[in-house]
Amino acid sequence: MIVGKLELGPFATNCYIVGSESNREGMIIDPADKAKEILKRVEDLQLDIKLIALTHGHIDHIGALKKIKEATGAEVAIHADDAGSLRKQPLTIMLGLFYPIPPPRIDYLRTGIA
Repeated sequence: MIVGKLELGPFATNCYIVGSESNREGMIIDPADKAKEILKRVEDLQLDIKLIALTHGHIDHIGALKKIKEATGAEVAIHADDAGSLRKQPLTIMLGLFYPIPPPRIDYLRTGIA
């Protein structure tokens, strides 16, 4: 297993890059900010990103989502109960931050999957 960690954005949010050593497929968890830095680490790890997983949709976890999605073509996954938070970002306005609207196709994670 390949694991990389970055602390990104104004909130120093943890972003993880996880991949398989055998097939070099990977995922990015919480692309908080600085898409170029994330993509450079992916390149250094020699991974083909297939999934972008969001632990939740707050602004400090999705800052680079749109750019990472565009660069990798990976699917985006978030728990169905939190998907609405991607489009409702009151803290964004309060803090004067702007993040592009996430990609329209989102796969939902569910709890209790066997």
